[in-house]
Amino acid sequence: MRPLAGLARRLLRLLERREKPKPSLTLTPGGAARELQNVWAAPALGLAVDAQGRVFGASADLARAPGAWRSGEDIRFPMPTDAPVLARGVLFMDGRATRSYAHFLLDALPTLLATEPLAVLAPPLTRWQADLIALAGAQPPIELAAPLVRAEQLTLAPAAPSLTPGPHLDGMRTAILSALATPAAAPRRIYVSGRGALKAVLDDALTLETIMEARGYRILRPETSSPHELIAAFRDAERVVAQTGALMANLLFCAPGTQVIELRPPGEASAWVEGLARHAGLSWKSYAGEELAQAAEVLLEVDLRPASAFGWRLDLPAFLAFLDGEG
Repeated sequence: MRPLAGLARRLLRLLERREKPKPSLTLTPGGAARELQNVWAAPALGLAVDAQGRVFGASADLARAPGAWRSGEDIRFPMPTDAPVLARGVLFMDGRATRSYAHFLLDALPTLLATEPLAVLAPPLTRWQADLIALAGAQPPIELAAPLVRAEQLTLAPAAPSLTPGPHLDGMRTAILSALATPAAAPRRIYVSGRGALKAVLDDALTLETIMEARGYRILRPETSSPHELIAAFRDAERVVAQTGALMANLLFCAPGTQVIELRPPGEASAWVEGLARHAGLSWKSYAGEELAQAAEVLLEVDLRPASAFGWRLDLPAFLAFLDGEG
């Protein structure tokens, strides 16, 4: 019996030392305030949470706050006790800009240039994000690995509507083109390959790429190109043919009058590429695919399938005839 009694005592001591649940808050929308005090800030998401659980920032989805969980109809947020403390900070980007080239280039970077250079906060930057910041001549932000920091004073930098040309976009374009070390080349037609895409994969992408190269197009592969190389290629293009996607943000650097053919999967209705092309004075047209092609051999529930399980088809002879008709 003694061994059992000793085991029971040890279990009781472990239960007594068990960590108490951390205090938490119920999250609610905070409104449009931009100047905040004594809040937890999430630099990677562009949002902040105050001591009352009010969420401020770009995201309307309260569940995106770090550590948040659903409890019935409420969304709870654990109050951190070990977050780094800063006297002041400025948030200039949100979760979309953290992941997307287009959102970073068109939304976050102009905001950074327009923001007073005072303790601007960011998550750890990728290589391409750091390259774009350097090209634009912006002051590098303070990179924070912690998902949350405690800020005694926090400013949420105002941002233009997503992927919509804002007042600082043209100044950023001028700064980047001026800093580009790659000398200008003779105008050339370019085709942006979609073979490395992770979603909306074009069937026969390799066949189309081979045909376009045989027709004299320079093939750009985004996954192996630096921002310098991409920007220079778009700057020197006389015609751009590309599947709709984040890399189309580089249309900003095309010369006025450049011809743009945007390949769209069936049902694609996003208008931001057209809006950017119009803003830059480009000649834009779209060409839609014929049908979606779902990879039935992927034996997973729909919610668990990778985005690459869904593709689309292009009638290549019809598309090439369209290209020929455009000149």
